[in-house]
Amino acid sequence: MTRRVENSIEVPGTPEQVWEAIATGHGIECWFVPARVEDGRVAFDLGDGMEDAGPVTAFEPPRRWVLEEDWEDGRLATEFLVEAKAGGTCVVRLVSTFHGEIADDKLDDLHGGWTIHLLNLRAYLTHFAGRRCAGVTATGTGDWDAFTAALGLDGARVGDRVSMTGAPALAGTVEYCGERMLLLKLDAPAPGMAIVAAYEWEGETRVSVRLYLFGDADAEREAAAWRDFMAVRV
Repeated sequence: MTRRVENSIEVPGTPEQVWEAIATGHGIECWFVPARVEDGRVAFDLGDGMEDAGPVTAFEPPRRWVLEEDWEDGRLATEFLVEAKAGGTCVVRLVSTFHGEIADDKLDDLHGGWTIHLLNLRAYLTHFAGRRCAGVTATGTGDWDAFTAALGLDGARVGDRVSMTGAPALAGTVEYCGERMLLLKLDAPAPGMAIVAAYEWEGETRVSVRLYLFGDADAEREAAAWRDFMAVRV
């Protein structure tokens, strides 16, 4: 059985600029996760010891590349396509094709996960294109509503100004609200973006904060503060 889901988004930039963001390790980490792109393979560091990795089976700069991975009960092909548009923008299409047996909820999770990260890609190319990112990731187990309340994000809507006092610092504007997903444009602890999310993993709810910092910030200090916060609050 073959099943497919597709995401797409229009982003600013030339095909070459967009390609740099979606097909290199230093570009991918600015909107998704730390990545290694070398020797015909890509490995995504998902945190908590989890990694998605596999061979690149197509590489056609600056238009198309494909990653293939072995999953439980099948194989996933992830295809990135870049199409130039008038006015200095491009459409990025991301086609996920699963060969094998996969549940509907897993396909929905795949689509939803790429949705928020492609929105983050657009934010990166809009506000921080070409700049290097200092990433901070913290995860824990807990209830989504309690977690967002602790962050000062309960009831947040697109356009809301939000802030979290104390350590760690977090302040900015809500760019996107989804089901157990939020995207923020940050001005504290530095200019950047943040993804706040919850997901199910091995029978428990995991909550996470991932910061993409492009200003003057001590990433190690921020990571330590978030680890302490997760240990106490989650």
